[in-house]
Order: sequence, then C-alpha cells, then structure tokens
Amino acid sequence: MAARREERDMKIDDRKIADFIGRKLGIRTCEACGMNAWTHDPTVYELREWDDTGTASGDYGAVVPLVTLSCGKCGNMKLFNAATAGLVDEAGNITA
Repeated sequence: MAARREERDMKIDDRKIADFIGRKLGIRTCEACGMNAWTHDPTVYELREWDDTGTASGDYGAVVPLVTLSCGKCGNMKLFNAATAGLVDEAGNITA
C-alpha cells in the first residue's frame, strides 16, 4: 500500500506555489499571531465531499485539489484550490 501512495504523491514546484501566493497575498501577517512566517507545502492534498456511509469505497463525489500555506510561528493554515490557482488542470495533472 505504501508504494501505491508514493506513486500518487503529487508535488508542485516550489516557485510556482510561491508565485501564486505572492500574486494573491503579497506580504501579509498571520491574522492569528501577527507574524509573517508563512511556509508552503508542495504536496497537493484533496478535500472530499462528505460521504455519510462511512465506507472507503464507491463514488466519493466532488474532490477539490488543495495546496496549503502554514504559519511557521503558530500553525495557522490556509487552503487554496490548486485548480483555481492554475497549479493543476481539470484532469488533476500538475500544470507545466
């Protein structure tokens, strides 16, 4: 199972994420702690539509690809839709 997970890991080039964040946020302090200690993760995560069956099989419904921005001081997190940001395409592939 671990091998399959490693095959599916998606990483976005750090510069692409930094460019997107710079364009959208500029230099902003964290609203929770007031520091400017933001870090980003190149991993694309997914947010799934709630499935109240409690099973791990079947149609999960809508899936949103996400990139994260975290405050290195307090841990506050922001989630950005990677498709809307142009970091992944509609098929879920990382854009060039």
